[in-house]
Amino acid sequence: MVTNSVTQSANDDYPLLQSYHHSSESLPSKKKVLGIAILAVFTVIITDSITSKHIQSTFQSFLEWTANNLLVGFFAYIAVYALATILFVPGSILTLGGGFIFGHAAGSLWVGVLIGSGAVFIGASLGAIGSFLVGRYLVRDWVENFLVQKYPLVRALDGAIE
Repeated sequence: MVTNSVTQSANDDYPLLQSYHHSSESLPSKKKVLGIAILAVFTVIITDSITSKHIQSTFQSFLEWTANNLLVGFFAYIAVYALATILFVPGSILTLGGGFIFGHAAGSLWVGVLIGSGAVFIGASLGAIGSFLVGRYLVRDWVENFLVQKYPLVRALDGAIE
């Protein structure tokens, strides 16, 4: 009952909500393609982590390359970690491996852990920023349409906030 009165109140106060229409045509085709691509990437990652673990072995190869190319590897490590964060790839192997690989390359475990920690912090921060930007600008309309269409309370809150 409360939801209905809140929804009715929001519709009375915000007439634009009444004309808000939900159709798949409101999403540009670029965003649909991007959404399908992201879903495909998630499916591949989840399937691979359960079965053959090719992605894990690729990360291990990358970590070995990073140990052999310390300066370039540091920046490549940051970029790969940021991309892994955006794509929801578990970063545990990169995080743990980074300290050991940089430790091996630097000649000291403590120096390597310090370098690896800095690279992980920077990569994770850039990945979090990237994830925010993807959510804010690429998939916001889809999520907004989905939530507003499914939950009237969210529609009322959205109208009250705007």
